[in-house]
Amino acid sequence: LPRGEIREIPYPVLLTALARSHRTVVVRMEKKPVEKELFFDDGAPVDCRSNLVHETFGRFLVTEGRLSEEQLHETLSESFTREVPLGEILLERELLEPVEMYKLLQQSLARKLLDGFTWKSGTFETEDEEVDSETGLRVNTPQLVLTGVVKLSPMKEVTGAIQPWLSEALALSPEPAFGPEELRLPGPAKGVVDALGERPREIDDLAAATEIGGNDLGRILYALALLGVVVPASRVRGRTPRRIAASESEEVSPRTPEPRAGGPGPEADRREVMEAFLSYKRKDAFDLLDVPEDVDRPSLEEAWLRFAARFAPWELESAGDDDLTEKARILFLAGSEAYAELADHERRGELLQRRRRTRERRARGGSRPKIETDLLDPAVQYRKGKRLLEEGKHSKALEFLRFAADVDPQNALYRAEAAYCQYELSPLRHREESLEELREAVRIDPASGPALYYLGLVEMEEERFAEAEDHLRKAIKPMAPDRRPIEALKELAARKKRS
Repeated sequence: LPRGEIREIPYPVLLTALARSHRTVVVRMEKKPVEKELFFDDGAPVDCRSNLVHETFGRFLVTEGRLSEEQLHETLSESFTREVPLGEILLERELLEPVEMYKLLQQSLARKLLDGFTWKSGTFETEDEEVDSETGLRVNTPQLVLTGVVKLSPMKEVTGAIQPWLSEALALSPEPAFGPEELRLPGPAKGVVDALGERPREIDDLAAATEIGGNDLGRILYALALLGVVVPASRVRGRTPRRIAASESEEVSPRTPEPRAGGPGPEADRREVMEAFLSYKRKDAFDLLDVPEDVDRPSLEEAWLRFAARFAPWELESAGDDDLTEKARILFLAGSEAYAELADHERRGELLQRRRRTRERRARGGSRPKIETDLLDPAVQYRKGKRLLEEGKHSKALEFLRFAADVDPQNALYRAEAAYCQYELSPLRHREESLEELREAVRIDPASGPALYYLGLVEMEEERFAEAEDHLRKAIKPMAPDRRPIEALKELAARKKRS
């Protein structure tokens, strides 16, 4: 489809469809005021951009505790002044190691992609476009779908999807859409697959066999159904299901890489390859081979031979690191293309003209990038909401808190604050809705002290004393030294006495 509604085609369905059809496409999603662009190469997400400030890489690093606010401000300023990506500034300043940088870029991309699983409404448009598949970042779609559905998909979506199966026996598919090399099952999901591997089961029987709660089991079944792992038993009679994941006893132990003969060793190799890989995309042929513009043919050949020796992928194959070997292969091919461009008189002349125009533009200073100021920042809205709460303006505060929670639904604190504010405004009207949202906040982040605390307060008000006590006790440690959970437990004990 060129476009659609998230209500009709949920995000995990869209992701799975793109993966199964191996689409190379850009997907533009919109849920006012949030806008996202997702880039897919051969069905796999390779990039995601949005108008959310907390989804920028710099803000992600601050949230993860890898950068201070001061370091972020300094490196961003240098990045925009020099027109160099933030990541390269971080590497130059040795604030991050190349391998660490790559892992953090992967985590940042995954977090941005996971946000879509929380969408209950919105639109999407697809457009077939050339997508650069050599960014180095590539997300495993089946694993993303499994994680996103189990952790974040709205329960209403899950319930609607599995409703037709409530009276059917389920079984493993003999032909799952994704193989074991693409999908590794975590504990509970593996338990479901193992139980269905013994024999087809109805959902009640499956719940008893796995001891997985109803909602959690529903989420797992929804994800496994999307991925073609679980199907109605009527579809597979007389056919043997294919195994999806190796059992724990069959897990392959990681290989210890052997040093390259005469080389500096695997860690040095990894650092060198990763550092070059993270920056090669923005370099032209002169920069990539590190040669001057007037380089002669013999010097150019020497530079290419040095580059080829550094990144020859066959030299890394014996280390058993397929990911590193693939990155070396990409660099080796990029170096080959750079040599071909500079060895060709006409192509070198065109590149020299482009470089001169760039220098002239920078000298004029007319088109230096500007730091964007129109990004949506849920943290700012959250702080405004909290200030209004302190002033006793609950109704106005709720607008800001809801905005923060809607823009960053993976943040349990924002969701909990909005839900409790809503409950305080009208307990009778919002009782069940607030309880559901607070439980969801705790499910997303079981270590969120405020979410546990507010859930305990609402349960106490609703005289669900056992549940309230459990959640208030769990809130004590993550909220320390804040004594509010302890004071609430004293109030709970007093109420239990009176009742």
